[in-house]
Amino acid sequence: MRHGRCSFRLAAGSRPFDPHPPTTMLIWRSVFSLQRLPLAFIACLVVSGCSSNKSVCKPAADHSVVACLDGKPVLRADVKKHVVLSVHVPGKAARPDERTVALERELRVRLFAAEALRRGLEAPAGITQVRRRTVLHRKVIADEMKRLNIGPTHIDDKAARSFYTANIGTFSKMLSMSCRAIFVKDAATAEKLFKQVEAGDEAKFVALAKKSSQDSSAAEGGDIGIINRNNPNTDIELIRLSTGLRKQGAVGGPVKLSDGRFVILYVSAVHFREKPFSATQAHRAKNHMTRVRKLAALDKLFAELRGKSKVRVFASELERIPRPPKRGRIAPGKKGTVPSP
Repeated sequence: MRHGRCSFRLAAGSRPFDPHPPTTMLIWRSVFSLQRLPLAFIACLVVSGCSSNKSVCKPAADHSVVACLDGKPVLRADVKKHVVLSVHVPGKAARPDERTVALERELRVRLFAAEALRRGLEAPAGITQVRRRTVLHRKVIADEMKRLNIGPTHIDDKAARSFYTANIGTFSKMLSMSCRAIFVKDAATAEKLFKQVEAGDEAKFVALAKKSSQDSSAAEGGDIGIINRNNPNTDIELIRLSTGLRKQGAVGGPVKLSDGRFVILYVSAVHFREKPFSATQAHRAKNHMTRVRKLAALDKLFAELRGKSKVRVFASELERIPRPPKRGRIAPGKKGTVPSP
């Protein structure tokens, strides 16, 4: 017996039967229908279900995509606006790449904006996507400060006085600073020596200066005396490094000087024009403490959010973003600055 494309042979003495009951008929019709569909569409049904048509985040032909955050492109234009000259990181001879720092700042904005939405915070309607992210970023910062009770009003006068006394150099005008220094010619050695002296032990610094410093001051335990900020012959990087060290026993560096050497500084003595603790100083101390706590809290939040996210960085695309020009150095025997080499 034949029916359509299928053949059925009846055994002797058997009863004829319907080869296509309702359920069987539906199955065969489905098979015949699939045979007429394009093979690519059938594969789509089986593998992905054709439920979405999401584009894959990847580098673009116009080099506009520098990274992906949770499958969404991070654009070069958004990262470029964060590019500024990077600051020195204690213990590192080279400054961080400004493009990498800028990318992290853009990731922070985006992750904070997403966190704001999860917290039920909203941005005004009718603004651009970039502006919307910025507004949400600021709102989650304010919400985090409120949640953690971070602010001047949450700091009492006793805590402010204690902080002011321990960090008097932060709130006073510096009169003079005497330093010891270790000078070396390569970055790896400078970073290694910094780790040995960063605890602020002057005796250990003196011993290492005598042993390792490649400068005439090595014989005196690295003593370079008072750093004169008004002397045009003083290397600008040495001045910048010493300016940030406003406490006896502080260690800074290594930074590269204009002569190619790397320097590590130790503050052996510092003198300030101290002001007595008052309501004004209490206000300044509370604001400073607030900034310190705020930065620590936001860094922690960013680390948590970034750890939960998937980030892909396209290094070659990121390197296409121009780096900012280097700061100038003081020209020997002249006032003012000239571009750094």
